[in-house]
Amino acid sequence: MGAKHRGVSKKKALIASAGAVAVVALAVTLPSAYASSDEQAQPEVMSVQEGQSFLWDEARMPGTAWSVNPETNQIEVLADSTIDSSEWDHLESTVDAMGGDDVATLTRAPGSFELFAAGGDAIFAGGARCSLGFNVTTADGTPGFLTAGHCGVAAAEWSDSEGGAPIATIQDAVFPGEGDFAIAAYDDPATEAPSTVNIGGQEVEITGAVEARPRKGEGITLNEALHANA
Repeated sequence: MGAKHRGVSKKKALIASAGAVAVVALAVTLPSAYASSDEQAQPEVMSVQEGQSFLWDEARMPGTAWSVNPETNQIEVLADSTIDSSEWDHLESTVDAMGGDDVATLTRAPGSFELFAAGGDAIFAGGARCSLGFNVTTADGTPGFLTAGHCGVAAAEWSDSEGGAPIATIQDAVFPGEGDFAIAAYDDPATEAPSTVNIGGQEVEITGAVEARPRKGEGITLNEALHANA
């Protein structure tokens, strides 16, 4: 009896010890698992370029506009008075998914936005796609833009969206021959076209214009031409 009793006690002790080890292991592994889960729940912080592409794909809608603040390197997203509460919530969740205030800010703007094309933006006519060079004031004082001559001879009326209504009409175009350039006038003379150039997600203000002067033996860059009179 004594031996049997001692055997049972040893067995119970072994079971108790195994249970204690399991509890300790659980206490050690659970916090680690939760920490990993919390880390995965954190949104990935996007770069400015990634953020702009994400906004274009996920939150492009009338009544919004965004640009990059060169001082803070943040995307500043604006929503005008036409954006309702559900659209605002969608914009907020999109900004959060980009990485929140580290990448972008969301601000309500008074009034309503109107869409204008800037230099570097795409323009469309039928099945053709070209680029708007930059906005100008035409000889008669109405707003217009410069583009490539091979675009100007391809179609007379151009839109700022694929399949959209025309917004401008070609006034003159040279191609081929002495050059490759064209000028178009906006159909609405009240158009307020911005003096900026889109250089891949960042808008650069045009501060002046000069004759391009190539250096001897080499060309002049667009950046040098834009800043030649600075």
